[in-house]
Amino acid sequence: MLNVADLPAGMTIRPLRYAGPDLDPADRAAVLRVLHRDEERVLGAPDTTAAEVDEMVAAPQVLRAQSLLVLDHLREPVGAAWYDVDEGGREVYAEAIVDPRCAGAGELFGVLVRHSVWVARAVIDGRSGWKVRAGALESDDAATKVLRSEGFAHCRRFWRMEIGSDSPAIPATEPALPAGVRIDSGDSAEHLRAVYEVDQAAFADHWNFTPRSYEQIVEELRHEPGAQGEYWWLLRVEGSPAAICLLSDSRRERGYAYVSTLGVRREYRRRGLAQLLLRRTFVRARQEGLTGTALHVDAASPTGATRLYASVGMRAVHTFDVYELGTAPVG
Repeated sequence: MLNVADLPAGMTIRPLRYAGPDLDPADRAAVLRVLHRDEERVLGAPDTTAAEVDEMVAAPQVLRAQSLLVLDHLREPVGAAWYDVDEGGREVYAEAIVDPRCAGAGELFGVLVRHSVWVARAVIDGRSGWKVRAGALESDDAATKVLRSEGFAHCRRFWRMEIGSDSPAIPATEPALPAGVRIDSGDSAEHLRAVYEVDQAAFADHWNFTPRSYEQIVEELRHEPGAQGEYWWLLRVEGSPAAICLLSDSRRERGYAYVSTLGVRREYRRRGLAQLLLRRTFVRARQEGLTGTALHVDAASPTGATRLYASVGMRAVHTFDVYELGTAPVG
């Protein structure tokens, strides 16, 4: 358990506050401010949006009672931590952030990482097969050093890829649909059930995949920023559900459309369906006056997703590393 005595001098902690399903607006602003200051240190400029904070810190699977905010001697927020639990995947993902401008920033980050491990292992409670994971930008040497010193080992790398709306790779108009192909959208139970089935089939051969229930997928969809049926595209080939492209407003604050999920059933791959969906997304983003389109991808995707995205003009702009820790019981 995290005690005040463990913190740098003058710092205190309190729980993050929630207003119903959402993060309290003042606490959202506090978390965003800390994130932006840390991103200025690593990236040179703020990056995370308010919608992304809501998506991360107020997600349905976050341990709200354990999430916390750290305050300095002036009661100003200087750090935060929250914990995402995936029961199906037997994983606890721990997130800790610190304002690099505060006195004792490095010490505080180490304290929060160690506390995150304590929380994760308490959740795991000796159950076998569970994983404790955390992440850091590839360029964040300080955070990486702390994670490694606490026993975390690198296990996977992800890229955020983007394309500008002024890219010559984007067609002038939406590509026409081939014969026998149509794209549906909506939020009916029938539509969402088909989206769910494609999602589970398309990602079955991806890293870290674990089957999830229909209810869980729908809950996560409805939690995404700007959630609405218009954003949930289902591509059918001769009437059969073949691919999905699910959009979100999570990067709109930065001027970008965001593809939260793009998946094609194995039997429909190599037909250009993913390229078709992406190019239609790019054209739509340009028509809406957005700067571009973004998505995240496993850098070692076994389905060749990185090559796919590069082929339509996208490029990697940020690299994010995932680290994993063993799951020995709490000492």
